[in-house]
Amino acid sequence: MDLDTNEAILATQAALAQASELAVQYSFSIVGALLLLCIGWWLAALLRRWTHAGLMRVRGFDETLARVERAVDGNDMFKVATASASRAAAITSALLARPR
Repeated sequence: MDLDTNEAILATQAALAQASELAVQYSFSIVGALLLLCIGWWLAALLRRWTHAGLMRVRGFDETLARVERAVDGNDMFKVATASASRAAAITSALLARPR
């Protein structure tokens, strides 16, 4: 039993040594990937704000699109579907109410 215990300890030490080597080897890649992810999120939010501000300056901009854009920003797909459905219903009602 003493021999199995020593083998287990040696195997564990070897695995830990290999794991620490891999951690050191890939740590810069992981940190770089996380940094790139954070920069991407920041740039996406910045571009969204710029786009929204630019669209709100356009005369005659459809407010339904602004509601859809805000819903997408909040990751609430139900709001997107509701805004799209209400816009489609409004268009259909306007077309049906038009004299032929």
